[in-house]
Amino acid sequence: CDCMIQFKLTVSTSHYESQPIDLRFVLPMTEEAFQEKTQKFGDKEYFITDVVDAYGLHIDEFTNLKCLNEFANFLNENDIDADTLRAITLVEDTSLDRIQQVLEEETYSIISAKDVYTDKHADLAWTLYSEGMLDLSLPEDLIDKGYIDWSAIGRDEEINGSWNYSSMFESF
Repeated sequence: CDCMIQFKLTVSTSHYESQPIDLRFVLPMTEEAFQEKTQKFGDKEYFITDVVDAYGLHIDEFTNLKCLNEFANFLNENDIDADTLRAITLVEDTSLDRIQQVLEEETYSIISAKDVYTDKHADLAWTLYSEGMLDLSLPEDLIDKGYIDWSAIGRDEEINGSWNYSSMFESF
């Protein structure tokens, strides 16, 4: 998995004073490594600073470190790549719980809009049809002769709210 979450912690020494300590995190970590790393700041209050790449996830200064590590381990164990994670966060609530739910339930499909046609809607429609995800039965001879308006079918699918287009990834 190429989804590594990197950040630095700031540890608070009192209510009025904070001092950055050189405590960089790269997740996922094993439970043992995580325990060893977090023991360095003991019972002091801390907050997350300097997030390197959150892949569109909502990670603020008060995000629970243990939950964040568990999420990063989930990504690693399920071989979720960075592009998939970024694409999902473009169209979903970016909380860790919601993103993990979407990934676990596999309630997403990422279809590249540059695979078959130069028209993103035509590519969406053709991909959905060829994968059996469209509730259409079309005569093969009409498809072979080019009589099907794949762009119109793809636009209908997008308008109906089933698919969101990401210009960043050129994908639905």
